[in-house]
Amino acid sequence: MLKLPRLLMFVAVICLFSCSTKFHKDIVEANKLFNQMKFKDAARKLLPSANSSGRDQLLAQMECGTMLNVALDYENSNKLFLSAGELAKKIPISISQESIALLTNDTKTNYRGEDFERVLIHMYAGMNFLMLDQNDSARVEFKRVNDLLTSFKSEGLNQFKQNIMAKYLTAVAFEAVADASNDTDDLEYAYIEMKQIYQLDPSNPLVKRDLVRLSGKLKYDDEYQTWKARFGNYGDSPSQVVVIFQNGMSPIKVSRGKILDDESMRIALRLAFDSASLKTKEGVTFAAILAVLATVENPIPRYQRRSAKSDYLTLEIDGVEKARSYMLENIADTSLKTLEEKYTTIKTKVAAGIVVKAITAVIAGKVAKEIAKSSKKTKGVAGLIGAITGGIVGAGLIMQIEPDLRCWSTLPANFQLALAGIDPGKHNVKVKFYANSAVISEKDLGDFDIPAKKKFIINCRTVN
Repeated sequence: MLKLPRLLMFVAVICLFSCSTKFHKDIVEANKLFNQMKFKDAARKLLPSANSSGRDQLLAQMECGTMLNVALDYENSNKLFLSAGELAKKIPISISQESIALLTNDTKTNYRGEDFERVLIHMYAGMNFLMLDQNDSARVEFKRVNDLLTSFKSEGLNQFKQNIMAKYLTAVAFEAVADASNDTDDLEYAYIEMKQIYQLDPSNPLVKRDLVRLSGKLKYDDEYQTWKARFGNYGDSPSQVVVIFQNGMSPIKVSRGKILDDESMRIALRLAFDSASLKTKEGVTFAAILAVLATVENPIPRYQRRSAKSDYLTLEIDGVEKARSYMLENIADTSLKTLEEKYTTIKTKVAAGIVVKAITAVIAGKVAKEIAKSSKKTKGVAGLIGAITGGIVGAGLIMQIEPDLRCWSTLPANFQLALAGIDPGKHNVKVKFYANSAVISEKDLGDFDIPAKKKFIINCRTVN
């Protein structure tokens, strides 16, 4: 039977963590500013959380890093992403935090990031280094992307097979280093990356032209003739304009609804209850568990898609359309697949934890009633104590079973690239955004002095 001291410990834990964090309010306000395209103002809202240790520090750094990337402040963006990359590897969860996590929802523990989010930390860092023309450092970050993907693949996480956007930008970084140092080995590495991308996505037009171009640049005559016969003649232009298009808004986490509405979870709960020992259950029935869980939300959230009004963009240079963008990484699809795979994997474990909480809540209610009945000295006060403790512990424990909806909310729905060969010199660059093959908006990105024999990279983001 559950004793009073333990009962009061539960009350203390629940009261201790009943307040919402300041970060939740700040992220809501920051997202409003972000959606209004006030990117630096949005970042300022979260910088205190990003610079202070706490359970939301990693998430604040990821959000701030994205906001500053879109604001074209690549140096400060990378300070946050490099810090986030280190923090993601070593966020400590103490024994006390783990104990609290068994009694309350996961927002009481440090945010560790979904696996695909941890990959994107390094991809953003690599992108920032490319924008800063620090190509050696960019290669290091893109290698970390590949290392993480290899790790996930070894753990059987199939949706992380590759990140084609990161592989493409890896090739860009290696070619840039090769052009600066006349290093054939680096150029060969870029070519190998492109061949791997072609194996992963043979329909991608960007890689087709690069296979022709790079094989010619390397003077691999046989391969050059093979690619040219297959795809057409793509010469190596004196310079290239590359537009990284961060399109729309990624999905966000929402509740799956009531836990008992999911038939598979009901089955998992039943199995967990049946496997619990009689001593653990202390006479509690499964019917009592279902009654207690009637209004409880499923603690495992799902992702809900958000807006990505544009399908693609076209790149205009000096008023002439030169290229269109193609999707290389679909963050929306990856995030949805991630959480559904996670749901399947951890559902049984979560159900077991919920059953323990539910049994504890039912027993707590019984103990409160026994306290009231057995006390003769306090009379009416005992009934009040019983009602208060039983109500707080019974309802409090169960109401704390709720989904952790924290997620990297400023990510785009997908990453796209557009590139066009161009002569060096001053050029005006514009983009037009298309949906259902019709122009829905356009933007003048500005006048740029394109250097010779380089890829000139421009960062472009939409938020709807």
